[in-house]
Parts: sequence; C-alpha cells; structure tokens
Amino acid sequence: MRILSDEIDRISGPRQNKMIYSVEQDLPLWGKRELRRQAANAEVDQAAAEGRSTEAQLVEKIKIAFAQYYIADRAVAVAADLQAATKVVASAAQARYAQGQGAQIDVLKAESEVLRVAVSTLRQTAVLTAARGQLNTLLIRPADAALARPKTLRALPPEAALNPRTLAARLQQRNPALEADAAGVRIAEASRGLAERAGYPDLTLGAAAIDRGSNGPAGFMVWVGAKVPLQWGAVTARRQEAEATAGAMRARQDARAQLLLGELAEALAVLDGNRKLAAMIDTRLVAQIRAVRGAAMTAYSTNRGELVAVLQAERELFDLRMQSLQAVLEAQRQIALIERLVGGAL
Repeated sequence: MRILSDEIDRISGPRQNKMIYSVEQDLPLWGKRELRRQAANAEVDQAAAEGRSTEAQLVEKIKIAFAQYYIADRAVAVAADLQAATKVVASAAQARYAQGQGAQIDVLKAESEVLRVAVSTLRQTAVLTAARGQLNTLLIRPADAALARPKTLRALPPEAALNPRTLAARLQQRNPALEADAAGVRIAEASRGLAERAGYPDLTLGAAAIDRGSNGPAGFMVWVGAKVPLQWGAVTARRQEAEATAGAMRARQDARAQLLLGELAEALAVLDGNRKLAAMIDTRLVAQIRAVRGAAMTAYSTNRGELVAVLQAERELFDLRMQSLQAVLEAQRQIALIERLVGGAL
C-alpha cells in the first residue's frame, strides 16, 4: 500500500495537490507460492519434531532416574541385611571366645567386618539420597523434597516386543530426531525448487485511486508489471547453494538413521545380557552362596570351620546381590533408551 502526494500537471500557476492511494500485490508464478507453503509447513513439522525429541530425552532421564532411585533403595536394604548378618557372626565369635573355643583374632576380624559393612551401608545411603535428589530435580521439585519409597520397577517387556527388525522399522518411522531431519530435507528441497525458479519473472498487479479535491474529478490507475531478475550470477549461486544444502540434509538424515540403528542394536544386546545375568544370579548363584554361607556358619558354630569362610561367604552373597541390582538397573536403562529411539513405550 502506498499513499502519494503529487501535483496536478499544469503549465503555470501555483501548485495544486492530488492524492494517490494505491495497492500493489506480487503474484509469484511457476509454483513458487506452493513451494513457499511447503517450506513453511516443513518448518512447523521440524519444530514440532524437535519438541518431541526434547520431551523424549527428558522422559528417558526420568525413567532412568526412577530406576536408580529404586535400585539405590534396594541396595540400602541389601546392605542392612549384610550388616545384620555380620553382627550375628560377630556375636557368635564373641561367644566362642568367651567359652575358650575361639581365638581373639576372630573377634577382631568380625568386629572389623561389622565396621566395614557399616561404611558400605552409609555409602549406599548416600547413593540413595543422590538418586532422590536427581529424580526430584527432573520433576522440577526441590532436591530435598520428600519421596515415597519406590515399590516396584516396570516389568521388562516380553521377548516378542523386542524383535530387532520390528523395532528398527519403528525407529525409522517414529524417531523424533529422524522426523526433524526429514522435515529439514523437505525444507531444503523446497528451497532448492525456489532457487531453480528464481530466474523466472513474477507478476505484479496494482490499482490506485486519485483524489484531486476541488481541482478536478477523481480518477484511477491500474497496472501490470513483471519482476525480472538480472543478476544471473547470484541466481546461479543461490541455486548451487540450495542443491548443496539439500544434499547435506539428506546425508545427515541417512547418517543419523544409521547411528540410531546402531544404538538400538547395542541397546538390545546389552539388555539381553543383563536380563540373563540378573536371572542367573537370582535363580542359581544366590541360592548356592546362601547354602555355602549356611554350611560355613554351621561348621564354625560347631568348631569345625573357620570364621574367614563365613565372612567370605557373606561378602560373596552381598556382591552377588549388588551385581543383580546393577544388572536390573542396566536393563531398565536400556529399555528407556530403546523407547526413546523408537518413539514410544514398548
């Protein structure tokens, strides 16, 4: 829109004003308007996909933080069990020494073990406090806000839900980062199309109303124009730039897809290994070590065994239970990663 003050043509006399009120509209031809619409829609899609990607990363962190909170809580309970067991062993050693059946060194070893386990319990409690603070922070709460004790972890998905080919196809269709890259490719393609058409002229339509006031009758003007680009070197450079950008975006999308597929394959392998490890420890090794501990404690109580065997069995049982908890935590970590990669819950 333009508002123009001009003067009426005359060969003499004072200036007489006329006002011209005009509007002008460019009409992009050769499909330029549709390409601009496509680019704008792709930018909207890209922004939305980037938002979903950020949200998915936050959800993954929350899932992992809760798993860490749960495992830390269970680790404190395991340490408390070990502390109670070592106190029983220390009491047995003191009783044997008082009866003249044991050596003082056994009492000292048992008391030292009680202190060592107490330190381990404090360490696990500190880990629990840190896990609680991390989870609160991710939930936008004060780090020291109260949290209920975690009751249970999410069950691991069945084997049928972890088919590598199915998950790979789902990743390529629903991963937010790949969706953002695909939108970037569409933007680049539209920009390339616009650059290829930059040398074609656009049409311009205009109309104006003329107000001469008391100096003459009102009038009007209409016109048609064309914008023809003359800087062909710049047009060619923009076209080459758009082609290079489009190629780079496609290469970026392909590279990211391969990277994410590699992460998915690795996560599935780590998940499978930790699932099997936790099952083996819980169903076989823990029972065996408990049997060994019971036999060692019985032998020691009847003066047919050594205190070292009892303490060793207690340490091995504690280590196995902690390894099981760590395997469960790692499995939960991989599930959270897989769900982020494939764009949703399994």
